[in-house]
Amino acid sequence: MAAEVVTLADVSWRELEHRIALKHDEQIPRIRYLDGVLELVSPSVEHERAKSNIGALIEAYAVERGIELSSAGSWLLRNKRRRVGSEPDECYIVGPYGDRKRPDFAIEVIKTAGGLDKLEIYRRLDVNEVWFWHRGTIEVHVFDGTRWRGVERSSYLPDLDL
Repeated sequence: MAAEVVTLADVSWRELEHRIALKHDEQIPRIRYLDGVLELVSPSVEHERAKSNIGALIEAYAVERGIELSSAGSWLLRNKRRRVGSEPDECYIVGPYGDRKRPDFAIEVIKTAGGLDKLEIYRRLDVNEVWFWHRGTIEVHVFDGTRWRGVERSSYLPDLDL
């Protein structure tokens, strides 16, 4: 079964906040918001399986290498001034958790085409590394301050062979 995606246009920030409040701590639907367009996503079982498997591999790698890594799951990130919000499929903090305002990198499992520009969302949220899993391949994108670049290795886990 494919993910279900509902897209709503002309959604105010106030309406977004209302929908978030109604959602409480529920994982579904996941929310993405960019410039007044709201996507509500109900991931498929296959999507969730891929997300969990990638997370398990990353976490096992970090334990094996002695890397301090904290999973922040589908942490709801948002910035009213920049008119953006998102819940990544998985996200991580490398090093001490402290009082971080954002993850170091986010992971998105791509099972359907189209939708909001995820790289633009993460740029505005100041998440400078995004991994996309699509059809068994992981692509890493790093924001260099001016544009996104596809890279061979993560800047946070450079020894991890993707």
